[in-house]
Amino acid sequence: MNPLYVQVSIVALYLVGITLYGLQVGKREAKTKEGYFLGGRSFSWPLIGFSLFATNINSASVIGESGLASKIGLAASNNELMGGIMLGVSAIFFIPLYLRSR
Repeated sequence: MNPLYVQVSIVALYLVGITLYGLQVGKREAKTKEGYFLGGRSFSWPLIGFSLFATNINSASVIGESGLASKIGLAASNNELMGGIMLGVSAIFFIPLYLRSR
């Protein structure tokens, strides 16, 4: 069998599986607005942190930043470094507001 077909079938199987799992969890948790937007408030801090990290990483970060860094050097990472600092500052100021407002 051609290795390309195997790879495409693995990716397709993964996408179908993760979609079915998401639909199953969505039906269970999305009965209220809080369940839909906040996951029923059942997420732990590491899971929230992984979620923030995953939303910040994209193809521009992985491919574009590497290409830019090869052209101009380490200065290409300033956007990401400042983004991390600003996330920390935002967390210090906004997390107490979010926790108070539930």
